[in-house]
Order: sequence, then C-alpha cells, then structure tokens
Amino acid sequence: MTFVNRSLIGPSFLLTMQMLANTAVAADWHVVAKIDEGTVYVDAQGIVLKDKLRRAWDRWNYAEDQAGFPDSGIRAFKASKHLAYYNCEEKTFAVAQVVYLDEKGRASARSMST
Repeated sequence: MTFVNRSLIGPSFLLTMQMLANTAVAADWHVVAKIDEGTVYVDAQGIVLKDKLRRAWDRWNYAEDQAGFPDSGIRAFKASKHLAYYNCEEKTFAVAQVVYLDEKGRASARSMST
C-alpha cells in the first residue's frame, strides 16, 4: 500500500474524499416485468459491462410471502435481490449471490454460489 504525504493534499481534497466516503449510492430500480408471482426490478445504475458479461442486481418483490428454506437457515421472506452475470449474446445468466429480504426490506439471509 502506498501512502501519500498529507502536506501534498489540500484540505478541500480531503473534505471532498470524506464526503464521498460517507455518501451511499442509491440504487435506481426499474420495473422489468410484472408477473403473477410479483414484480421484477433491475438496478439500472449498478449495471457493469465487462467483456461479454453484464453484472447487475435484480430484485423480486413477491405478491405473497415465500416460505423460505428452513434447512438452510433462510426463514420466510417477502423479496429477494440477486447479483447476477448476464451473457446477452448467449442468452444465459448465472446468479452469484442472493439476499433474502423481510417485510421491512431488511436482509434476513444471504446465499452465495460457489
């Protein structure tokens, strides 16, 4: 790790960096599908393109509470977010992470693929 001599950095730069570090980037959710099971959104701001893949978060808000997966420690949930990689050319995708959300939108459990 390289450290920078503080005397070379002005106070306005340090203040700007501190403000940016404390600023959360809000998701920009857009509806992409409405189905009987609920509504599907994608975070348009978070889409990242790398080579043939697009990485994006999607969110499913279910019309009815989902039972969960008690054997895995995942209790009932109302919504889930998925970090997925999409290959549009090949029309394929893979889910890297799932976050299960309770009725207040708080993460109740996480699942990572290996």
